[in-house]
Amino acid sequence: ATRSEDGATTAQGHGSVIELVVASDREGKLRGLRGRLIHDLGAYSGSGAGQPDLIVSHMLSAYVLPAMEVEAQLVYTNTVPTGFIRGGGRPLGNYGIERVLDRLAVALKMSPAELRRRNLIQPEQIPFTTGYPAGRRGLVYDSGDYPRLLELTLEKLGQASDGRLVGVGIACCVESTGFGRGEPARIRIQKDGTAFLYVGSTPQGQGHQTMAAQVAADRLGWPFEKIHVTAADTSQVPPAELTAGSRSAVQVGNATARAATALRKKLLERAGEVLEADVADLVLEDGVIAVRGAPGGPGELRPPPAADLLQRVSRRHRRRRS
Repeated sequence: ATRSEDGATTAQGHGSVIELVVASDREGKLRGLRGRLIHDLGAYSGSGAGQPDLIVSHMLSAYVLPAMEVEAQLVYTNTVPTGFIRGGGRPLGNYGIERVLDRLAVALKMSPAELRRRNLIQPEQIPFTTGYPAGRRGLVYDSGDYPRLLELTLEKLGQASDGRLVGVGIACCVESTGFGRGEPARIRIQKDGTAFLYVGSTPQGQGHQTMAAQVAADRLGWPFEKIHVTAADTSQVPPAELTAGSRSAVQVGNATARAATALRKKLLERAGEVLEADVADLVLEDGVIAVRGAPGGPGELRPPPAADLLQRVSRRHRRRRS
């Protein structure tokens, strides 16, 4: 099939009809959200049948919403099936809640920013249990300072310096990411100090290699330019899941961080044997392991690269075995 044929006959992101009613007290404090979602499935059921849950859950956004009831209806039509296209439904739910909040602000004669400020989840409420059913514990926000983010946004907006009228729109969003099982990652260091990082998920231009190399450089203490990343080589790592749903930075990034952290610990332990130093006194920066506080400036004796220390340890272990 050609690109045009594929786009016309495979999954598409059809329009959904969302009807919402929001309730609040006179001070703008939200009391609940009620509504209906009519979701177009296409002529037969595809992956889009699971989209209503994404749409509705993203209506929560960053707000304290005491009550919520949204009915979802799946409707068959005469078009190609619905699929997860550009956000998979997340933007729809977020648009729904933000639109009704703007309407509520008008009704209360309150600025949209102030209305949102009064309803944002507060830092002291984190971890915040939304009450929305998901997983084993429900949908829980485990981090975030939403009031501070709003203040930073308002500060950056400022005003036009030449006196022109400037329209300002404000919207909040909390996006779900990181679905699926974890990702594999493996790091090998060569004699010349080159680090080979193998990850599972395959990019199509998203920049996995750059992101993973940056994480590895930071967690391992290795020069970024000496880290080479290979994705989806099943001779090095097990098969992984797809690249979609904003999952790669979470899953691939965390897998890389764990692998790099574990390797850093092993490097320091082995270096402790060679340098006859306590591991707690060692530092690993830019691919070099040194004793904390030891001389290392210009004209002074510099510590050997970590790769050299690895070779010394390997030779020592071989002599012990022989």
